[in-house]
Amino acid sequence: MDREYLAVAFLDTKNQIIEAKTIFTGTLNASLVHPRDIMKEALILDSNSIIITHNHPSGDPTPSSEDRNITYRLVEAGEALGIK
Repeated sequence: MDREYLAVAFLDTKNQIIEAKTIFTGTLNASLVHPRDIMKEALILDSNSIIITHNHPSGDPTPSSEDRNITYRLVEAGEALGIK
């Protein structure tokens, strides 16, 4: 893909996918991710847990510092809301 995409699978209590969707589309090397937007969707869909994935258009899968930071923020937000 020529730009960065972040997709989320929203799961029920049996870890079955309720819905999967692309939440953010970024530029060639960045995506502005807001935990509130992901968690809002999870709450609307009554998700028990979520799986988040995104691509690296550069082809280098090494996590950036931004990747690590947003992962930490998403885990914190999920813990506060009871979403794994």
